[in-house]
Order: sequence, then structure tokens, then C-alpha cells
Amino acid sequence: MRIELQIGKQGKDLRIFLLSFFKYKRQSIVKFIVDTGSPFSLLSEADAKRIGLSINRSQVDKSASGLGGINNKVNLKSIDKVEIKVKSDDGYKTFKPKEFWLSYSPRTNSTVFHSLIGLDFLNEQRLKLVVNIPNNEAYLESV
Repeated sequence: MRIELQIGKQGKDLRIFLLSFFKYKRQSIVKFIVDTGSPFSLLSEADAKRIGLSINRSQVDKSASGLGGINNKVNLKSIDKVEIKVKSDDGYKTFKPKEFWLSYSPRTNSTVFHSLIGLDFLNEQRLKLVVNIPNNEAYLESV
């Protein structure tokens, strides 16, 4: 199975995006950055608000910093029963990760960053990331 990814630039940084249907209580399209430097996969505060999920800032399972390449501290709240549906070379594939996080700033005027697919998701789903910059090609493939 092969899942095509999009390569794009954000400022001077090169980003690799996974476009998906994200389902948690309701379904919406979410554009994730594939971030092999992140131990966690998470839904950003901005995407959560766009989907219509409410955020209770008093509910914190753990906190982290440096996610998404920013130094600000973020709070993480575990969310369950998440489904991520993506188009692959053999149709649509739905992933049901065991662990997924909602990230939000402890402050209301937070720095916005993208939703992330991290190493936890890649390892659990047994996917490898292949990137060929000269050919503008990136994809996830089953191991």
C-alpha cells in the first residue's frame, strides 16, 4: 500500500503533508504535517476549532514543548476513537490509532501550528516515509 503525500514550503521550511478525512465525533478534512521529529500525533487547536470541537483548557493529560518546530509549551488531551481515512494506491484506507492527542496552548492567544502525524502513528501503523526531493515525490508505504 502506498499513500501519496504533498510536498510544500512554509516560509523557508519544506513540509510534507498528508491530506486526510479525520473523524472524531464528526468528520472533516485535515491536512497533517508528517513530522518524524514528533513523538506524538496530534490535532492542532486551530483544526479542532474549525471542526467544531470544544476545548476545555482545564483538562490536561500532559504537556509538551517543541512540537511542530515551535518552542511554546502546549497542553495535550488524549482523544479516543479517532479515524484517519486516506486515499492510497489501492483505494481508501482507514487507520484507527490507539492514541491521538488534541493540542492547545495554556493561553488563549496561542501560536498556531499544524496538526501532526508523528512517529507514534508511523510505528503503530507500520508505515515508512519515503522522500525524493529532486523528483518532488513523497509517500508513505506499508512495511
